[in-house]
Amino acid sequence: MVLKLKVKNLPIYGAENHAFLHWKDGRKLNLLGGERIKVSTRFKSKTYIVKIDKEGNLVKEGEIVLSQTSASTKTYFKDGCIVQVKPVESPKSKHIIKKKIEGKELSSAEIKQLVEDIYYDRLDKIELAGFITAVYIQGYSIRETTALTKEMYKYGDRITWPFHWKIMDKHSIGGVPGNRTTPLVVSIVASTGLKIPKTSSRSITSPAGTADTIEVVAPVEFSANEIKRIVKKTNGCLVWGGALDLAPVDDKLIRVEHPLSLDPEGQVIASILSKKKSVGSKYVLIDIPYGEGSKVETLQEAEMMAEKFKIVGAKVDMVVESVITKGDEPIGRGIGPVLEMIDIIAVLHNRGPSDLKTKALELAGQILQMGGKGDIETAKQILQQGKAYKKFKEIIEAQGGSLHKAFTDMLGTATYEVKADQKGYITHISNKLIAEIAKRAGAPSFKGAGVYLYKKKGEAVKKGEVLFKIYAQNEKKLDYALEVLKKENPYRITQKQAYIVEKVF
Repeated sequence: MVLKLKVKNLPIYGAENHAFLHWKDGRKLNLLGGERIKVSTRFKSKTYIVKIDKEGNLVKEGEIVLSQTSASTKTYFKDGCIVQVKPVESPKSKHIIKKKIEGKELSSAEIKQLVEDIYYDRLDKIELAGFITAVYIQGYSIRETTALTKEMYKYGDRITWPFHWKIMDKHSIGGVPGNRTTPLVVSIVASTGLKIPKTSSRSITSPAGTADTIEVVAPVEFSANEIKRIVKKTNGCLVWGGALDLAPVDDKLIRVEHPLSLDPEGQVIASILSKKKSVGSKYVLIDIPYGEGSKVETLQEAEMMAEKFKIVGAKVDMVVESVITKGDEPIGRGIGPVLEMIDIIAVLHNRGPSDLKTKALELAGQILQMGGKGDIETAKQILQQGKAYKKFKEIIEAQGGSLHKAFTDMLGTATYEVKADQKGYITHISNKLIAEIAKRAGAPSFKGAGVYLYKKKGEAVKKGEVLFKIYAQNEKKLDYALEVLKKENPYRITQKQAYIVEKVF
C-alpha cells in the first residue's frame, strides 16, 4: 500500500527523524506507530519513524508532518510537496543491537550495517540508547573497535594536507575538570613548525570542553577550507570539530551518550581515532587520566586502554602514543570557560597553576619527540621565551578573535565562597562534585559560570579559609549549585598530611 500525502514541516523537540500521520492514514497503511516508512519523491527518499496522531490534533488526513529539531533545521522535503509514503521493514540493526545486548561479538559486516543505519537515521534514540547501554555493559573487542573506527571514518567530511606535512594531534579522554592543556600544547608545538590542526569538542559531561573555553576569546566554527587557511598561516588551530561533518555517526552516538552520562571505552577509542583520521592526523598523543573520580579508575585500566589505542591506531594507519596521567583531582584552578581561559593566559605568561603548566609541558614534549622537533626541555624554552604566548595570540587572531578582554568582568556576579570547617590537609577533591557544581552554576552555556579552587590536594588549610568560590549565572543557578553542597562537600580534609603523588607520566 502506498499513499500520496502533502508535506508539512514542524519543529518538534525530541522527535528527530519522526513522521506523524493522521490515524486514518495510519490505518490505511496498517501502521500502529514505531514502524518505519519510506517517504519519497522522484528525486530523493528518506526513512522515518512513524508516529500516529490518534486525536487528529497535529496532522490532518492527507498530510504528513515531518519533524525538525528546531525552527532553523534545514528541511529535507519542502512544505506542500506531494510525497509517496509506504511502510518498510525495520532496519537490520535492531537484531544486531539485540545480539550485542546478549553479549555476543559483532562481525565486521554487522558493524558496517549498524553504522550505515545510524548514518541514515534508520534507528531511533531508544534503539541507539539500547545499543550504547549494551556496549557500556558488554564492551568491545579490539576487532570490533577497529571495525567501528574504520566504518565511522567512511562517512562525512575529511581534511587532507600536503603529503610532506607532519600532522600532529593530541586528545584527552576527559573526565578531569579544568584539564585545559590543549591550547598550551598546540601553541608550543605550532611554534616549532609542526602542524597541529586541533579540532576539539564542546562539553559532553564536563563544565567545559576545549571549544567552549576557546570560544571565550575567538570563534571556533569554521569550514574545512577555513581551517586549512588558518593552519597554513599559523601551523595550528583551535576549532570546534562539531562545525564540520567529521565522522557524523559518532556525533549521533554522542548525542545519546550525553543525557545517559555513558562513555563506553571502546566507543571512546573509536570516536577519537575516527575523528582524528578524518581531520588528517597522522601522529596522535592520547592523554589518559586515571584515579578516583576519573573515567579510568586504576593504573592497570589506563595501561590497558593505552595499549588498545596503540593497536587500533596502527590498524587504521596512525601512529598513536599515550601518556598516563594522574586525574584524581581537577587540573588547574579554574573550572568553567572563562576561569579556564584565565589559567591558560597565566601559564602562557609562565605563571599560573603549576600542575596545569607541568602537564602541558610533558604532553608538548612528548609530541615534539614524536615529530622529531625536541623534547620537554624544548617545550620549556618555548614557554619561557614567550614564543608559546605569541603563537597562541597569532592563532586566536587568525580565527578572528582577541586576547584583549577583561576576563574578570565576564564572570558570574552571583557568587559564594565555601570555607573549611576544620584545619588540616586537603587529601582529595572530587572531580564529579566540582564538575556538577560548575554545571549547575551555568557552565558551559554561560561562559562566566564555574568554580575557582583556592586550595588543591596536598595543601594545608586553616579553619575558615576559603576552599573554593562558585561563580553562577544568576541567583537561581547559584541556589541550584549549592544543593550539591547540602549533600556532600567535594573537599576531603584530614588532620595528617598524606603522601601525594604529583603525577605519573
